[in-house]
Amino acid sequence: MAVLTERWMMPYLTGRCFDWALALADLVENPVFVAVGIPDRPDHVGLLVDGMYADVRGLLGKRDFLTLNAEGTPPENWEDIEITVIDRSVVELHAGVAGIEPPYEGCEDIEEARDAVERAEAGGYLGWLDEEPAVLAR
Repeated sequence: MAVLTERWMMPYLTGRCFDWALALADLVENPVFVAVGIPDRPDHVGLLVDGMYADVRGLLGKRDFLTLNAEGTPPENWEDIEITVIDRSVVELHAGVAGIEPPYEGCEDIEEARDAVERAEAGGYLGWLDEEPAVLAR
C-alpha cells in the first residue's frame, strides 16, 4: 500500500523539501539529514529517525521515502538507490538560508514550512513525534 500524499504536500516532496527538513529539525534533538540523489545536489531530503526516514508524509521506510509522486509508485530501481547522510549546511544552502543562524528569523519559506509541519502534525502524519520523546528537542 502506498503512503498517502495529499496535494498540499507535493511542494515539500520536490524543491521545498529543504525548507521542510529544516523546520522539522526544530522538533528533533540532534537531527540527522539524509538525501536522495547526489549529496551536493539532492533530489529529496528528510531526516533519519530510528532507522526510518521522515518527511512531510511522516515516518517512512526506504521504498515510501523514495516515492516522490502523487501516484505512489516508487522508482523501478528503488532498492538500488542510496540514501546518504548529509550535513545540515547542504540543506541550508539549498533552502537559501546559508550563513543565517537557526531559527532563520525573517525567512518566509522556513516560516511557511513550519506552518506545514504544524498542519502535518495536526493531520496525524507526525504522530511519531509524540511516541519518541528520546529524540525530541521539545
